[in-house]
Amino acid sequence: MHQLLLGARVSEDLVHDIKREVSDFEGVHGVFDIILHNYGPNALIGSLHINVNDTMDAHEIHDLTRQISEQMYDRHSIIMTVGVYAIAGENRRAIEALVPGESVTIVIDHNCSE
Repeated sequence: MHQLLLGARVSEDLVHDIKREVSDFEGVHGVFDIILHNYGPNALIGSLHINVNDTMDAHEIHDLTRQISEQMYDRHSIIMTVGVYAIAGENRRAIEALVPGESVTIVIDHNCSE
C-alpha cells in the first residue's frame, strides 16, 4: 500500500485547475497567493486571493467568495478561504487617463451634505 506523506506538495495541475476555475467567475480579475495544506486523502485546506473591482459592494463580494468556496469543496474537497484585493474602478482609470504619468489621489468628503 502506497501512503502519501502528510503535508506533501499538491500537484501543479490542481493549482492550475483552481486558478482557471476561479478566474472563470464573473467579477474575478485575478487569482493570487494560492496556499494549499495537504492533510491526507481528501483533506485539503487552503486559501487564495482574488482581485475584484472596488465598486463591488459587500453583498456581491460575500456571494462571490461563497460561490468560490463552495465550488472548491464540491469539485476538489478543499476547504478554501477566499481573500479579496480591490482594484481601481472605472472612475480612477478615467481620471488617470486625463493625467498620464501622474499619481492620482482621490479624496472623498464623507461630510458632504449632497
